Amino acid sequence: MNITIDNMEVNQFHEGMSQLVTFVHWTASEDGVSISGTTKLDAPKGAFREYTSLTEERVKEWVLHKDLAKITTNLANTKKSTLNAATLTPWDEDTLMLNLMMLELSDKLTNTKKLLLD
Repeated sequence: MNITIDNMEVNQFHEGMSQLVTFVHWTASEDGVSISGTTKLDAPKGAFREYTSLTEERVKEWVLHKDLAKITTNLANTKKSTLNAATLTPWDEDTLMLNLMMLELSDKLTNTKKLLLD
């Protein structure tokens, strides 16, 4: 999995700390699939890193520490939905057959409903 930090939101002054990163916006990608998200960071307890001393690697560590499970799950779901997405055109024989089957099923359901209600 690859994570890119897109941008960060900074609180200029917070409890004696200046330029405190509060939100990190990122893009995660794997196997040709990508998702975007935001991680909310808590105020640091203990050592505070000045904004100017932050590195991309440090910010990625924060994001992964806080949201790795969410990112992994969302990537997996996106991959799965991409694989399950129909890639057929409306004029493909398979699509035409599927549409015909759906119409037949709809007719059968309508007839069944009429029989039950009568």
